[in-house]
Amino acid sequence: MGYHIDGIRDRVQVFDVVVTGAGPAGAAVSRRLVRMGWRVALVHRHAPRAPRFGETLPPVVTPLLRDLGLFEAFLETRPLESPGTISAWGSARVECRDFVSNPHGCGWHVDRDAFDEMLRAQSGAEIIDRAPESRFVIDATGATSGPRDFAEQTVAIVAELNGSGSDLRTAIESVPQGWWYTSPIPGGKTMAMLFVDAAAYARDGVVLGDALELAPLTRSRIAGARLSIARPAAATASIRRELHGDNWLAIGDAAVAFDDGRYNQDRTHYFAARARSIACVSSLDSGSTAESKRASTLPLRSTRYL
Repeated sequence: MGYHIDGIRDRVQVFDVVVTGAGPAGAAVSRRLVRMGWRVALVHRHAPRAPRFGETLPPVVTPLLRDLGLFEAFLETRPLESPGTISAWGSARVECRDFVSNPHGCGWHVDRDAFDEMLRAQSGAEIIDRAPESRFVIDATGATSGPRDFAEQTVAIVAELNGSGSDLRTAIESVPQGWWYTSPIPGGKTMAMLFVDAAAYARDGVVLGDALELAPLTRSRIAGARLSIARPAAATASIRRELHGDNWLAIGDAAVAFDDGRYNQDRTHYFAARARSIACVSSLDSGSTAESKRASTLPLRSTRYL
């Protein structure tokens, strides 16, 4: 249980739900549960980590944020509108997909640190740095959570560049070494990522200039920009072997993590957060984990349509 000094004596604070991990999935499910009347603790450990440069969210995130009552707070983080995507996969031909006819409007390029901070601040939960006892636990601690099965290992070379062009679309381009992903991000910057096979990277390394020479679309996107930061990062798809147990559930990356799914990943996070919060409440109401076990398959089902 959580113990807090009350000046004269300790008082015991009991939570209905403890959510461990304060990223998008954890913060969203916390807000959902708080709005449904449950007492929620959100565990956020302020451990040092590499900066999150940016991310692109699809148009469907807009109604999800509105449903959570967060759209105005989201706009205050100054996201960039994303009008669509372009890709050159296996040939020099560029395919375009715009969002003009999308019923939800544009997508969004976000500063991930600002986005995550907004979600935590708006969660409505009590934010603490260690997990107390509770009736139910939701694991949203990310892709390192629990024993996992992994897909083919992938490494991303992530670069942030100062400067951006006028094209606000996200671009994907294949090269013999793997594939490039480029996107503008708030603050007049560009994010470029090269995804390569982890075994090949460990064996031979990678020369970014060589991979860029074979990527005319990507070169045109970052022409004139200056490299600010570059680092490798694990980007391997994985699924947790156990997605639920007695009075606990895993959501977000803690349940299913994607390698090349940044464009759709947060859609899965919000889908899972909404569905599982309802399942969590059903479990608390009934005293049974039947509903939570049923909901543990929802992120897997949702990814089939992404």
